[in-house]
Amino acid sequence: MLNLKNKISAFDHRQITIIGVLCAVIGIILLTYNYIDTKISNVYETMNLSLLKTEQPQISNEPTTEKESDSPNESEETHVVENAPTVEQQAVNDQQSKSYYIGTLEIPRLSFQRGFVSKGHTLNNVNKNIAVMSASDYPDKANGNFIVAGHSGNSSVAFFKDLWQLEKNDIAVVTYKEKKYTYQITNIYLQPKVGTVAIYRNKNKQTLTLITCTKDDSQHQTIYIAELIKEQNL
Repeated sequence: MLNLKNKISAFDHRQITIIGVLCAVIGIILLTYNYIDTKISNVYETMNLSLLKTEQPQISNEPTTEKESDSPNESEETHVVENAPTVEQQAVNDQQSKSYYIGTLEIPRLSFQRGFVSKGHTLNNVNKNIAVMSASDYPDKANGNFIVAGHSGNSSVAFFKDLWQLEKNDIAVVTYKEKKYTYQITNIYLQPKVGTVAIYRNKNKQTLTLITCTKDDSQHQTIYIAELIKEQNL
């Protein structure tokens, strides 16, 4: 009888030991899974934040469509977001672009000056230059709207990274076809990143529109509207 009790007791101890080991193993697995899952989540979050800092709009090749609103001067263009190239790619892009620039954009307050290529050129892309939008008019068109988009953030092509410093009445200058067009900023506003952007401007005036992502705000982009105040021959 005593031997039977001893056997049962030994069996119970073995069961308890096995159950204890299993619980320990399961606990280690759960802790390891949670740790790995947290690390993966952190990596993806870091990647997403990095991409948000370099994303910028590019208006597509779709034609401009008018938008019904309270003001007759509103228009709408469609854009998509692209990723930025590497530093090495940008160096090649810069060298290629210099031969094809048809004009320059200058913003004195920011000590900014950058050439632009024609709308149909392969280098007319926010991943390579400041980009003239397909819906844009060139600066010499009466009552036209010259629309330029660029990246902000920290990438090698973040040409518009300092635009957030601009205020109303600041000056932007475009040189094109032996003429110098001086614009003054009249309006700055935000638009949500929903795939389209509404451009509010006076259609009875020649305007310059600059588009870039909003600083420290991944949900919006900022639109800068400037009106022509002076045209000079070079």
